[in-house]
Amino acid sequence: MRAYIVRRLITGVFILGILSIAVFLLLRLGPGDPVRLRCGLDCSPEKYAALKHEMGLDKSYPEQYFSWRNDVF
Repeated sequence: MRAYIVRRLITGVFILGILSIAVFLLLRLGPGDPVRLRCGLDCSPEKYAALKHEMGLDKSYPEQYFSWRNDVF
């Protein structure tokens, strides 16, 4: 019985990890630019770059994922 519970917990953690990666990729690879939506169409390049840095979107996908995951959990 104990081995069954441990196996189920490990499987659950694995599935949560896979689901979190899938949700992150769906959010990041979807259409649209979140910086452009927040900044507007008449945004200057300097303001765009500053907002992109503030939102953390200038980092690599793995860095963005771990930051996002920490915020979610």
